[in-house]
Amino acid sequence: MKKLAKWLIGLTVTAFLLLLLLFMGLTVYVNGHKKELTAKAITAIRQKINGDVSIEDLNVTFFRHFPSLSIRLMNVRVTDSLYKKHGHALLSAENLFVRLSTPSLLSGKLLINKLTIRRGGLYVFTDSSGYSNSHLLKKSAAPPPETEIDQATKHLLDWVLVEDFSLHLEDAIGDKWYDVSIKTLDAHVKQSGDLFDVKVKKDLHIGGIAFKKKNGNFLDKQRLRGEYALRLNYKEPRLLLNNVPLVIGEQPFNFSGNFWLGSESKFDLHITSQQLLVNFARSLLTPKIAKAISLADVKMPIDVDARLAGSLSGGDPRVHVHFTTKDNMIATKWLNMSNCSFNGEYLNEVVAGNGYTDENSHIYIKEMNGVWEGLPLNIKELKVTNLTRPLLELRVKSTFPLQELNSALQSKTLQFERGEGEAELTYDGRTDSISSKNSTLRGFLRFRHGELLLVGPQARLKNCRGGFRFDNANLIVDSMHAVLANNPIFMKGQANNVLSLLSDDHVPVSLNWNIYAPIINLNSIQAVLKRKLETAPAMKSKKTKLAGTIDNIDHLLSSGKVSASLRADRLQLKRMDARNFAADIVMEGNTWAVTKASLQHGDGSVLVTANIQELSPNKMKFTSTLSLKNVDARKTFYAFENFGISELGYNNIQGKLNASGRYSVMTNGKGEPNLSTIGGSAFFSIKNGALINFPPLLSLQKAAFKNRNFAHVQFAEIRNNLRLENGGITIDRMAINSSVLSLFLEGFYGFNNNTDISIQVPLKNLKKREEEARPEFISGDTKGGMSVFLRATADKEGKIKIKYDPLARFRKK
Repeated sequence: MKKLAKWLIGLTVTAFLLLLLLFMGLTVYVNGHKKELTAKAITAIRQKINGDVSIEDLNVTFFRHFPSLSIRLMNVRVTDSLYKKHGHALLSAENLFVRLSTPSLLSGKLLINKLTIRRGGLYVFTDSSGYSNSHLLKKSAAPPPETEIDQATKHLLDWVLVEDFSLHLEDAIGDKWYDVSIKTLDAHVKQSGDLFDVKVKKDLHIGGIAFKKKNGNFLDKQRLRGEYALRLNYKEPRLLLNNVPLVIGEQPFNFSGNFWLGSESKFDLHITSQQLLVNFARSLLTPKIAKAISLADVKMPIDVDARLAGSLSGGDPRVHVHFTTKDNMIATKWLNMSNCSFNGEYLNEVVAGNGYTDENSHIYIKEMNGVWEGLPLNIKELKVTNLTRPLLELRVKSTFPLQELNSALQSKTLQFERGEGEAELTYDGRTDSISSKNSTLRGFLRFRHGELLLVGPQARLKNCRGGFRFDNANLIVDSMHAVLANNPIFMKGQANNVLSLLSDDHVPVSLNWNIYAPIINLNSIQAVLKRKLETAPAMKSKKTKLAGTIDNIDHLLSSGKVSASLRADRLQLKRMDARNFAADIVMEGNTWAVTKASLQHGDGSVLVTANIQELSPNKMKFTSTLSLKNVDARKTFYAFENFGISELGYNNIQGKLNASGRYSVMTNGKGEPNLSTIGGSAFFSIKNGALINFPPLLSLQKAAFKNRNFAHVQFAEIRNNLRLENGGITIDRMAINSSVLSLFLEGFYGFNNNTDISIQVPLKNLKKREEEARPEFISGDTKGGMSVFLRATADKEGKIKIKYDPLARFRKK
């Protein structure tokens, strides 16, 4: 055993001494023949690359590739004839090592079997004039006969090691730019006939790859690592990649494909990656493509399958990427989705033959399912085209319980309590600077068995069914049926500029509304008519992407402009029960304008215009014009609760009433008319009238006409002008000619127990009238002759007292 050890040590020492001798001999030879060897090295390089070659120095190294010897070429540079003008060397290397085969050296031959390049670069460019230094890379058409140098370098590329080396390609005309920094590239080549099997281990840094520099870079500032095998078919010639693993950044990819290096000069790549984060994927793409992808922020990883094909001689490649994911989370500027599953594609040749450009590219998702604010959404189609100025095509469907809309809408004025709904929406237009001029929004919402709560008045629309349509920024209600206060109601209309996505800032929100009901009972729905609606407490959750639209609807319902047309077979208000009601109403801010309202009351008709301004809850200012034609006085007094006149009720009057007037009045804190604020003027006429058990007349009977029956007094037409002022009615001198007497009166009837009326009773009334005598009209201008004057005033309880007035203080002179 000791002998074997001694023998091995001796052999090792002998080999080392032999190598040392070879090194010394080779060093002496190299130092003595530097000029000749440099020339041969330059010739060898020129056989691979054309151009002017310079080598600063060369020497022999012992430990670089120990136990093999190496020749080091220092500061190697290959330039073209215009180098002094443009200053770019095609190839530069601070150190270039060629490893020599030891067995060949021992047999007296020179054979290079490894090439190492350290600290240098390859720079290929084409300037704006069209000049390029790439011609230096082209081989001569007819290679010279094999020489001694060819024999020595035929295995030069069997093993190539590159360290700290840069690759830079710039094409000013083609607008291309490639920038790659090689930290290490270790390639082993094994030849079998025309086939070359290459094992590669590399660590690169991609500064950027731009097929069109104006569009930005792919793989911008990314690290690329991998260890894999390639095959080169020298006869075709073709480079084959089969399941090549590469890591870009920290994300693993798999590459397969072909590079045709001959006259075809093209490539075809298949790239796959699992669990790829979209934010990272965006960093690998040009800014325009990344911006288009940024329309959606995909939180969880996706799987990607991409194919790239193009020319190696220049031009953009064709890129077709398929992607898929399940149970993901997506956020967009319009809505956020959870439990989202989809598959889609990116393609940069939508129209065949129109080029591989951003303008001819699209991102297309065929089917997407997810949940938005509790609502299941099915996106049948989503397409983004023209990535330079992205256009979006979108079609969304959903079926859902109506109450799920509450968290999505977060409305302060509306709450869905039950029901079923289905919706569909299509969008076609811009993804930014959106307006109704450059984009189109269409869709519908249908619902049934719904119940809707108006939060402020706590009023419920029950058994709702109907459908809405979306038309750009407008919301169109084709039909809506509901039950309000136990009465059916039918509605349709259009809300303008409420959808915030396409609303134009200079166009105000507004609503045109048509309502029909067999019965409208205003007594039951008075709270619904408030404009300053109370709102639901603020929700703690974040506002949804529809916040702008919902704010518009809330504003519209509480203070926006609403034009409404109301029709009803019957209208009920307090005691009034009218027929054929019709009204056109405009509401804006805190103001209602009843431009025209008409109804039939008994055998007569009523026409009203009004303005209603809400100053605060339950406090309003009414301004109105009123026209009554041939209405039943008794029914009218009953319907309007005697107009606030305590002494004259519907049981006290008969006749046909015609009247017109204009008045204004305020309501108090309880929402009731404050008659002390009334003001205006009116004209009235009562024909074929009668006063029945009218307290002032009964008082007059007791005072002066005890033998006459004042319980049922018929009178001729009474007409006069009235002034509504100071909390009451100022009565101009007016004649009343009745079946029992004629009289004249004037003064003030007050709603606050401040009535003060002067009554002139002509003495001719002392003669009893025949019971069947029909009274005739007397003008208020008639003097009346000798008369007795009475004064009617109200006591503290509002009862009218009549007493003798010898001074006739309130009689006009």
